[in-house]
Amino acid sequence: MMSCLTLLLASGAAWAWPSSADWVPITQGGAAMGDVFGDAEAGAHVDLVGDASAPVGYWYADEDALYLRMRVADAPWQAAEGAALNEGTWTFGFDLRSDDGDGLTTTLDRAISFSGSVLGANSIILYRNNSGREGPDARLSAVFIYSTDPSGEDLVRTAEAGSILGGARDWMIDVVIDRDTLAANLDIHEETIFALALLTGEGRETSSNNADMAGALDLSLMEPGWSDEIALDADGDGLTGAFELGMGLDPNDADTDDDGVRDGDELNLGLDPLACDTDGDLLPDGLELGVISPDPDTDTAGACYRTDSNATFTTNPLDLDTDDGGFTDGDEDWDTSGSVDYWEIDPLVTEDDLDTDAEGIPDAIEVKCDLDLGVFDDAPDGGDSDGDGILDEEEWSRRGLRDFDGDGYVNFCDEDSDDDGVTDEIEGDEDSDGDGFPDYIDTDSDNDGTPDGDPDEDSDGDGIPDYQDPDDEDGPDGDLDGDGLTNTEEDECGSDPTNPDTDGDGIPDGEEGPCDEDEDCDGIPNILDPVDDNLCDTSVPDDTAVDVPGTFDGGVFTGGACSAVAAGPALWPALAALALLARRRRKAQLVGLTATVGAALTAPSLALAQDNVGEGDAGQAINAQRFHPTLDAQRLIVTADSAVGEEGRFGGAIFTNYANDPFVFRYDDPTREELGLLADVVTTDLTGFVNLTNLRLGVNLPMHLYSTGYAVDGFRLVGDARVMAAFELIPRQGDGVGLGVQGSLDLPTGAETAWLGEAKALGGGGFIATYARGPLLLAANLGARSGSGQLLPDGLVLGPRLDWAAGASFLLTDRADGAVELSGERFIGGGTIGASPAEVLVSARVRAVGELRVQVGLGAGVTRGIGAPDVRAVAGLGWSPPLASVAEAAPVGPDDDGDGVPNDRDLCPDQLEDYNNQDDADGCPDENVTPTRVRVLDESGHQISPSVVDLSAGPEADSFTLRDGELVRSLVPGRYQVTASAPGYESLSVVMDVPKAPQHEQNLRLKKIPVPGTVRVLVRDEAGRPVMATVRVLSEGGPTGQAQPDGLAEMKVRPGAHSLVISAEGFRTVEKAVEVTEAGIASVDVTLTHTLARVEGDRVVMMDKVFFEFDSAVILPQSYAVLDAVAQVLIQHPELTLVEVQGHTDDQGPDVYNEKLSQARAEAVRSHLTRAGVAPGRLVAKGYGEARPLVSGEDVESRATNRRVEFTIVRRAESTPR
Repeated sequence: MMSCLTLLLASGAAWAWPSSADWVPITQGGAAMGDVFGDAEAGAHVDLVGDASAPVGYWYADEDALYLRMRVADAPWQAAEGAALNEGTWTFGFDLRSDDGDGLTTTLDRAISFSGSVLGANSIILYRNNSGREGPDARLSAVFIYSTDPSGEDLVRTAEAGSILGGARDWMIDVVIDRDTLAANLDIHEETIFALALLTGEGRETSSNNADMAGALDLSLMEPGWSDEIALDADGDGLTGAFELGMGLDPNDADTDDDGVRDGDELNLGLDPLACDTDGDLLPDGLELGVISPDPDTDTAGACYRTDSNATFTTNPLDLDTDDGGFTDGDEDWDTSGSVDYWEIDPLVTEDDLDTDAEGIPDAIEVKCDLDLGVFDDAPDGGDSDGDGILDEEEWSRRGLRDFDGDGYVNFCDEDSDDDGVTDEIEGDEDSDGDGFPDYIDTDSDNDGTPDGDPDEDSDGDGIPDYQDPDDEDGPDGDLDGDGLTNTEEDECGSDPTNPDTDGDGIPDGEEGPCDEDEDCDGIPNILDPVDDNLCDTSVPDDTAVDVPGTFDGGVFTGGACSAVAAGPALWPALAALALLARRRRKAQLVGLTATVGAALTAPSLALAQDNVGEGDAGQAINAQRFHPTLDAQRLIVTADSAVGEEGRFGGAIFTNYANDPFVFRYDDPTREELGLLADVVTTDLTGFVNLTNLRLGVNLPMHLYSTGYAVDGFRLVGDARVMAAFELIPRQGDGVGLGVQGSLDLPTGAETAWLGEAKALGGGGFIATYARGPLLLAANLGARSGSGQLLPDGLVLGPRLDWAAGASFLLTDRADGAVELSGERFIGGGTIGASPAEVLVSARVRAVGELRVQVGLGAGVTRGIGAPDVRAVAGLGWSPPLASVAEAAPVGPDDDGDGVPNDRDLCPDQLEDYNNQDDADGCPDENVTPTRVRVLDESGHQISPSVVDLSAGPEADSFTLRDGELVRSLVPGRYQVTASAPGYESLSVVMDVPKAPQHEQNLRLKKIPVPGTVRVLVRDEAGRPVMATVRVLSEGGPTGQAQPDGLAEMKVRPGAHSLVISAEGFRTVEKAVEVTEAGIASVDVTLTHTLARVEGDRVVMMDKVFFEFDSAVILPQSYAVLDAVAQVLIQHPELTLVEVQGHTDDQGPDVYNEKLSQARAEAVRSHLTRAGVAPGRLVAKGYGEARPLVSGEDVESRATNRRVEFTIVRRAESTPR
């Protein structure tokens, strides 16, 4: 993996860097995290790369430190390895998932960044996100400079990697941080759960990571870059997660093997944390160590943990036989109780392990059995202490079952080991049921569910006791098939005792009644009759009997209509009648709609005439009364209107209808008269509804007052109740198109045997389409409904069906109208003429008094489908008061606009209500305008009062002052420019599009203008003297302040987290983080340290000299700091476009030699400055030898003064590129 490993700088204090095999890949979604090559424009050295075989990042942790690694596409160095770093920052970001984090995955909580210092050295800086800004490139605040020279501590490694994911060989960058520093500065502790993000930045020592992020293609969001969750030691067992993963341990379980001993403790003791019994003596490690308070992660209910009854009594978990007596610890403490019980020997005493007869039972235990007078050396082939015919060795061999019944006597000294009432001598050591337990320790040795101790029980009456009977149901009193009938009863009935449903009709034999019961009168008992058509009715009077019950064959079930034409073609004449109503009203539009409706109505008969119905349930349950008025039944009776009406409106209606012959049986033999199954029926429907927002809910309760027919004469009470709902999808604004949906649920409350009730609840739903123009209203309904699955003798299955209806209504006067309606249904897959009922209904409506309406109608079936009658007559009363009537009844208050709605209820007090049956109680017009509600809210959603709304552009321009923060006004549809304002809030301007709709709402949220806080910065130098420094607030729009002579700078800033930069000529710049509260005061004390270099006139002056090795151009390390300070000054002063680096020597040695030496030293200083970040074009090196001494003299002090490096400013400019 790693080759040519090099330290960043000279090695200091060494860290135990992980081996190649120890590094743990950073994962994302369970797979190794990767990143594509070439997505970082700043260069390959900050381009993170990786794939499944060469992950982009790794981590490792030990008890001292956290180690982090990332893979980049090219070397981070400018030139030679170990020289100056390229422009860039390499960052490991943290999202703390515990209480220390901000709870957001959109922000970086913490960061560790490595970069080349602007002073030439390298640095590791720890950051926090004090601003709360989101995204990978959010500016962070430095909280701790971990190292400005990692060389002395071996904190960073770089190495050429073995992978090539781009154009050149990749590089690894490794960083190590000690865990004390992590805890103290970043709040990352051993149990802190965090996710990692790998990021890079374009600049040096930058707090913004703006170059690349692993796992993401851009830097717009933080979430795609987070790894899976990591913890240094999530389970607190003393082992890091990385180490546990390498060992195969569970990093989230402190006790992986659940033996009661934590994983870290097991390793310290030399135990195996993956095996709960390290020495294999069948005693868990925790029991042998005397653990009584296991770790919370231990599964104390599992097989690896045993509760220790004596914690002071311990054995060696690394020794199979602690006392070396010949018996293992687990054989001596065979009940794993942790103490020496009566039938056990001491695992710490060697002497009690003696076994004279070598049968595996220590003498010390054998002597305790008094059944054979305590003899322990019974026979060469083993003894039988309890005389049950089973050798002691066999009875003792089952270690965990040595006292099977728990009575205090071990099996070899117990005449009934399983305490089932049958002695071991009788039961023997055979395993009759093959369950692994011999009969003498098996309380149900034949596994028949009956204990061996109940030998006299014979539940099935076959003469074999249950404890010996392998099948307790095969006798005469048993029930082999579990259908509730004994085998004897089934023999008597002729049914199959091994088949719970002999006739296969889905009803168990035991539920089909006595053997001779025959509900359908066909001579076959129910228990043997697979088809029970349920048509037997002995109440038919003798003078009306036509056939023996059960002979409904040779014919079909139909309605009473005379026509035998298929449904579709029969409807076209009626549709033509609809079109005639509209011939003077926009013919082209209405003819098109009529054709569309016609196609929908005829589709069932054309497209669904196919035999695709499966086997149904035989029976007679059917509701042949198919009249169902709609919810409000206003202009149309059986065709639903898409218009719901205003919220809060309610109403009801009573409809009574008479139908003749809706259900008959027609024989194929023309000489036989048809049989009127439901010859006449009179039904009253009670309906009621209430309107919610765009939703109408209602019920219909039919009462069958009278009926005649095949055994159904008389009063039939309640029919199938219906619950209905309709929702308005596209409101019909006056003239135009409306669209809605409806649904219903029919409850089987009617009389099934009277042809007036379904066998089960039926659900349905469908679409409603309407069109209105002037006095004309057209409506069409199309939907589907479930079926009961009943099978009629003629083969018709009452399965799912399509429902349809169409109607036209024409206003004759303002109080009267007429209507024509067609309605029907189609049983899907029905192959008989009875499958498609359809009928026509012509009606008239008159508003008699107020909102009370009277409706009458006359109709007939147009097909022979079941439910279509010969004739139908309808009469009804309906009432639905408008909401306006409620308002009119209330006391009338002031009414400024005179529209009849008092001011206290008038939402539009300066606009007249238009009373168009649409929200007439709100006081706002609706015709060709849109009632619009504009709310001015604060950030928490509360209305701001007072506030102002200006409509500055659009169909209407005006200004409104709102007392309660809400403007309600009917506006002409269009686009408006709206501005909202309120005292103490920022104004907001938006574009508001008002649609043509029943209503429109617009919320305008204003941001409160925060009260600024005060930042006070006191700046002093190392000696405590005040410094007149410049203080800049880095946040957007942040001010810049100047400290006064007393060193105090004071500024007003907005509330929140801010970063302050404090600088002064001749001092090092400092950055501080500060949190400012609203109207609060935040104080910051800053100490500035003097720089080692500064600009004075035409020179850069150093506070110290540059030292070289004797007679050499090699700079001594003690001078790095002052040269770094010079580099800092030059970077801070880009206007110094050309600086001469001068080298000077003393007068010792030849002139030519001194000139060469001074030139070499000047070049060395220039190289150091360029590595520290100064552009090479800004520096020129010149050696003057001994030609320009500062002082004369040949003494040591004078010569030391003349040996020097100086910086002379050659050229200045306004600015210069780096």
